[in-house]
Amino acid sequence: MKGEHTEIIDLSHLLLHDNETRTFQIKPQLVDFTPRVSNPEAPPKIKPLTFEEISRDDTPQGYYVLMHELLFHTNAGTHMEVPRHCLKNGPDLSEIPLEQLIGEAVILDLRACRPQSQVSVKQIQNAATESGGINRGDIVFCMFGHDVFYKTDKYKRCPYFSLESIRWLVQKRINVLGVDTPEIDSPEATHPVNHLPLFEANIPLIENLTNLTEIKQTRVNVFILPVKIKFLDAFPVRVIALK
Repeated sequence: MKGEHTEIIDLSHLLLHDNETRTFQIKPQLVDFTPRVSNPEAPPKIKPLTFEEISRDDTPQGYYVLMHELLFHTNAGTHMEVPRHCLKNGPDLSEIPLEQLIGEAVILDLRACRPQSQVSVKQIQNAATESGGINRGDIVFCMFGHDVFYKTDKYKRCPYFSLESIRWLVQKRINVLGVDTPEIDSPEATHPVNHLPLFEANIPLIENLTNLTEIKQTRVNVFILPVKIKFLDAFPVRVIALK
């Protein structure tokens, strides 16, 4: 990673309780330690709450801890998919090395691509040239500006990649591919044809990025830090750019 930064840009969407296109629910619980005030051996009381947090005064003397249970789809919001997503023996979320997820990202400006149109290898190559080229080990973020339609009917009608363009990116030996769209495959695809070349090369995919248009430069330092969970194929992720 090179240079100094003056601004941190969050490239992840905010996740909201029961307000995502995929399941995302938060179940709060109150752990009341009041019984231990008079008897240290007494177990705490645990009771479920509504999503709106109750007043702290409802717990005598204020001895409490707030905890939550989460029920969500691993592809909710800005998320990272790893080879296990499509390959039975592919690396899971815990097996992707951090060195692959922290480094320089090159931003490919593909805002000229129309919704529901195929992104050709020529368009990818031209965008790469305009951004100064793709180096081995780069994180590649494709900026369509499509995040402005997030959670609207237009969002699903996004540009998608030709298989040739994905294979060309794989040949560049990139570390990660990220897009500000919900999908990289054609809406007519009967299987994840564009995912497979990435995962066969151990390249994670990040979908539903946002704020790429705020970067205003072709290269930026990026941190992608997924939760370290064994067996999982995907998970919501916080993606940070240092501008």
